[in-house]
Amino acid sequence: MAISKSLLDKLFGRLFKLKILIICYSFLKFLAVGDVPVKLTNTLDCLKYISLTINLDDSKQILAALCLFRSSPHLQEIEVTADSDKASALIHQANFWEANQLPLREIIFRRLRKMKLIEFKGVAHEMGFIQFVLENATVLDKLSIKRGKGFQFKELEQLPVLKKMIQFRRASSNAKVIFLD
Repeated sequence: MAISKSLLDKLFGRLFKLKILIICYSFLKFLAVGDVPVKLTNTLDCLKYISLTINLDDSKQILAALCLFRSSPHLQEIEVTADSDKASALIHQANFWEANQLPLREIIFRRLRKMKLIEFKGVAHEMGFIQFVLENATVLDKLSIKRGKGFQFKELEQLPVLKKMIQFRRASSNAKVIFLD
């Protein structure tokens, strides 16, 4: 009986020299079809930069992104565009990060220096992702957050988000969280 390789392994398993990876729109959803491995069979040792569009409400897409991150030991910069809307995020009862009981302190970002989250709306799944990065990026210098286009925090909504984010433990003492307009 042959073991079936995941789509992620089939596409990225032989791209040893890949330095930059950009995954746009719904392509990550396509990559997350079927079983998603924890890590690729072969590591992407040359990969330094990943840019991806991800629906942080979709646990399969999160697992696919984590697989790519775990398989990229020299990753220095990540840019994530959150592709979700606040209305759909509120429908989800459980937070992916709590429901899947992922180890918060899984050092998979040993060389990550910069992270940018675009289209931030302050929903639980985005906050869980930010917390995961902050707790696992040991040399992170800057986490930039840009709110969603046309999305305005009401003053009463903004304060709890900021208070919660300030409380997140950081693996890097140099990590600065910067909000962009």
